[in-house]
Amino acid sequence: MIKKNRGRVLKGIAILIMAILFLTACSGGNKLSDDTAALVNGTEISMDEFSKNLSLFSYGYSSDVLNRDDGSGLTLLETIKDHVMEKLVLEAIIIEEAKKNNIEVSDEDIQDAFNDFKEEMNNDELLKNYMDENDISDEFIKDFLKKSRLIAKYEIFYADSLGIDSDVAREFYEENPDLFITEEVNAKHILVKDQLLADELYVRIQNGESFDELAIEYSEDPSVVENGGDLGYFPRGVMVSEFEDVAFTLAIGEVSEPVQSAFGYHIILLEDKISENFSLEEVEHEIINYLMTLEYRKHIDELMENANITKR
Repeated sequence: MIKKNRGRVLKGIAILIMAILFLTACSGGNKLSDDTAALVNGTEISMDEFSKNLSLFSYGYSSDVLNRDDGSGLTLLETIKDHVMEKLVLEAIIIEEAKKNNIEVSDEDIQDAFNDFKEEMNNDELLKNYMDENDISDEFIKDFLKKSRLIAKYEIFYADSLGIDSDVAREFYEENPDLFITEEVNAKHILVKDQLLADELYVRIQNGESFDELAIEYSEDPSVVENGGDLGYFPRGVMVSEFEDVAFTLAIGEVSEPVQSAFGYHIILLEDKISENFSLEEVEHEIINYLMTLEYRKHIDELMENANITKR
């Protein structure tokens, strides 16, 4: 399960930006004026709003970094521009839905958030100068904060309307038992490149020679060679699949025959195994939040697909 984290004011909407990269939208045929960045269901997003948002999300990057290829064939600045445009489009769509449902943010809430932001900015001379240089006014910041809080309130409103309760959580829990079991093993290994040597070492271990001593003498894994090949505890998904498939099926104290992977041949000794089942009571809240998040994303996807969007 994924738990939510709260970031700083300027980065508080970052998850929203990343999520919309996976969504698609319908484009309308409206012609944009020179001072319009996009039209969303008839709502105008101005070039001024786009530019100021771009400045906010470009803060902290030098011009050299912004104009460097980010590995996708685009510069970082071009990538940020795309993200900012999609963020503004999605904001407009969600705020339209919020207004339909009479969702509002109080002036007091916005002022409190603004005061927190101003306090942070006043303690950061670089940020304060950057805001002044880019003509980012107090009014713009208040509007920025209002939109982010309105979107957050709409998500809560929509999630509450879904009726995902303890009964739904129990059904999900019972249908997906593997999601609520954690399993870890504690293993050692000897890694060599030559199969004949691996076979020889396996036989020597079976004949009673010390696994640790052979690991120290022969293993080609430098990270664990001095501690007898001890890898410590690890869950599934950490090691290469060939290694993992064997390690998790061994009995405690059992030594595997040589296992081939891209790294060479492993001889694995299982030291310990831990398996823990989480009760419904322990995970019920996280299940409910998880299912609400899935449904909310589907809802946003539908809104995006049905929206009439024209972007510059």
